Amino acid sequence: MPLALPEWHARCVQQATWTESLRRALLAQFPLPADGCILEVGCGTGAILGWLQSALPADALQDNRLRDNRLLGVDFHLPSLQYARKISSGYAHNAPQPTLSAADAFHLPLADDSCALVCCHFLLLWLPDAVAALREMRRVCKPDGWVMAFAEPDHAARVDFPAELHALGDAQTAALVEQGAQPQMGRQLAAVFAQAGITVRQWGVLGGQWNGDVTDAAEEGEWAQLTADLQGRVSHQQLDAWRQLDAASRKDGTRALYVPTFYAAGQPR
Repeated sequence: MPLALPEWHARCVQQATWTESLRRALLAQFPLPADGCILEVGCGTGAILGWLQSALPADALQDNRLRDNRLLGVDFHLPSLQYARKISSGYAHNAPQPTLSAADAFHLPLADDSCALVCCHFLLLWLPDAVAALREMRRVCKPDGWVMAFAEPDHAARVDFPAELHALGDAQTAALVEQGAQPQMGRQLAAVFAQAGITVRQWGVLGGQWNGDVTDAAEEGEWAQLTADLQGRVSHQQLDAWRQLDAASRKDGTRALYVPTFYAAGQPR
């Protein structure tokens, strides 16, 4: 059973916090052209759009880079867009509201060479043809603009400890594959950028750090997603056993859970 939209949005916000420092670093390292829109493809409930609006440098507002219709989000899931519109009133009051449109990644409703930045976050792994989607992102990106994939996981390289939790990782990866995910998208990121005609300027993988400070909300969000993914695949008893072991190992500081998450930034060629 899929998560309700408020739960899904909370999950997306949680994921966005994992990659926030990377997004800041990429946008600081690769300045955007002074004109052209900023587009998130697969914006969902608006977690990244809200961050972009508040986090872009002040001069992005002063030089009118984000004037009306310059911060855009597209998604094919209408309920998510409606939720994004609902919460957008809470975005920074000193910046224009994003323009949200119903569209898929293969048919973006924008002219050629119109965007300073085309970005996505945990999207490409869900697409049946990531190269085709990236070609469309390249089409709407200005020649001196940027295409950035802020986060694409590689579930096939997932690391779990204690060893008894390997089966949990395997079960979730199998469930994602059944849902249509590409479990090795992370490691393929530079390749699919190149196949789409995008010159990669930087790509890599986020590090993993464990400080033992996992909030109750974050843990609840993680297990809500696991329960949704594994419903009908494993018994309630097995899921409870895994959750108890997960909680115990987090408490004593021995829990390791690492899904390598890759990123890439490139320009049309």
